[in-house]
Amino acid sequence: LPSMRLAALRDLRHPMSVDLWVDSVARHAKIILVRILGGYDWWRYGCDQLASTARERGIKLALLPGECRDEDLRLIEASTLPREELDGLLDYFREGGPANMSALVRKLARLAGSDAEVIGPVVVPKAGFYVPGCGVVEKPDLSNAGAYNVNAPIIPILFY
Repeated sequence: LPSMRLAALRDLRHPMSVDLWVDSVARHAKIILVRILGGYDWWRYGCDQLASTARERGIKLALLPGECRDEDLRLIEASTLPREELDGLLDYFREGGPANMSALVRKLARLAGSDAEVIGPVVVPKAGFYVPGCGVVEKPDLSNAGAYNVNAPIIPILFY
């Protein structure tokens, strides 16, 4: 996979820090993905600078909302990838989990020109049971319940 650079938006709040980062890192990228909690208005200067740089240099740019259910038309317009591609990238975040984040990295590598094998997002149940060795399942297979230590305490763990 190609090399990757990560940055936290909290470190890019001031326009000068955005300019420095765009000039030293972003302008050399093949693809840039930014997920912005708060949407376009929260990071307007950064969105505008990245959109301008991406268009000037032919960089693939995906500006995604941090809230998976929200649609931010200004982020879509500032991005250089087609809407369908943006929706596809956001699906990895919607489902979440380590496997989907690994798949997202491979998808980004493919968009950057790599021949990385790409799989779509794996649906993660919204609720389920944790089964040792299997992870989260929607309905546990109780046919082998004897394999578990029945004397061990059982506690519910809520996740969302």
